[in-house]
Amino acid sequence: MLAKSFTDLFAWNNGKIEDVRFWCEPHLTLDVLKRIESEFSICDVEGFVGIEARGFYLAGAASLQYGLPTILVRKHKSFFDKMDHASVRFQNWKGDSETLTVMKSSLPKLNSALIVDDILDTGASLKATQQLLTSLDIKVKGAFYLLNSYGESASQDFGIPIKSALTRKLFT
Repeated sequence: MLAKSFTDLFAWNNGKIEDVRFWCEPHLTLDVLKRIESEFSICDVEGFVGIEARGFYLAGAASLQYGLPTILVRKHKSFFDKMDHASVRFQNWKGDSETLTVMKSSLPKLNSALIVDDILDTGASLKATQQLLTSLDIKVKGAFYLLNSYGESASQDFGIPIKSALTRKLFT
């Protein structure tokens, strides 16, 4: 059964999220995948997009479960500049400039994808990922997060269906 409380999916240390617990407990991963399937029509999705780093695990698990390709959206490293890539710059939750990158050589041929990640907080990386995928002619069908800390208006604010296992503010 899907975890019912916030602490079932995340490990805590002094009141702060330390890690995602479901990595160590396979039944939680399967429950999350079932939740994704119940929230989205998987037959309408051609692949999954994972945002570094925890989104990589979710996208990989979903890819294996449903036999669909994965796109990995990476935090940009300077050596990526020597490779064929697409990037987008944005302001992260701290207000710092950050860049997300996709390696074009590993990009599967698909028209639509579902973004999966652990936490939606300010939405900055989601918006940047949407821009990056749009520039590559990939339609974002929606996004699934373990935790939506952004709030109930997320789907409306980002123009795509956004679903989550849990909704709770991280910071007050």
